[in-house]
Amino acid sequence: RSAAAGTVMPRSLRCAVLLALLGAAPLGVDALEINRLDVSRSEGVYQVQLDALIDALLPRVRAVLLDASAMLQLDPSLKSATATEEADGLRVQSEVEECLFGLCRRLLHVQKVQASGNSIHAQTLAVQGSGFRSGSAHWQLEAEGSRTRLIFTADTEPNLWVPPLIGPPTVIRHMREKAGQSLQNLEQLARE
Repeated sequence: RSAAAGTVMPRSLRCAVLLALLGAAPLGVDALEINRLDVSRSEGVYQVQLDALIDALLPRVRAVLLDASAMLQLDPSLKSATATEEADGLRVQSEVEECLFGLCRRLLHVQKVQASGNSIHAQTLAVQGSGFRSGSAHWQLEAEGSRTRLIFTADTEPNLWVPPLIGPPTVIRHMREKAGQSLQNLEQLARE
């Protein structure tokens, strides 16, 4: 079944060059509270670790993360996204546009996504033409009164050359900014 309105799926890390999904939102924006945000790189693999408190109820946050129609709103670098239900979860295929030093490139990202309770896991699939060699992401949601704690971890290995010395720090900064914007978007959509 194709991802039409109402079909659920997470808006996965599209580059933890995304992954990324989530990062350093300016404090004081809405009630978003970021307790921890680490973005690092080791041997070509980028890692994100995030602990944030979102000012929205857990069922709403989970629903937004699993809503195919919300995916493009969560991550502005996503240019397209489709989801297909399979026996063991969803197959999510997206195209993300990433720019570094004024040069933009569209990257194919295909993931297997599985949700169980308040946990969502995405695994990058090795497909021909993919912009990623490997990757995984995990979202864990916990209710804290009328707010939701989001614990997010991800690692991704882009399938593209990043210039040494200045490239990795630039990618890390970009991932933090992108993550922050995604968190703000998530909170806003979950509060609607």
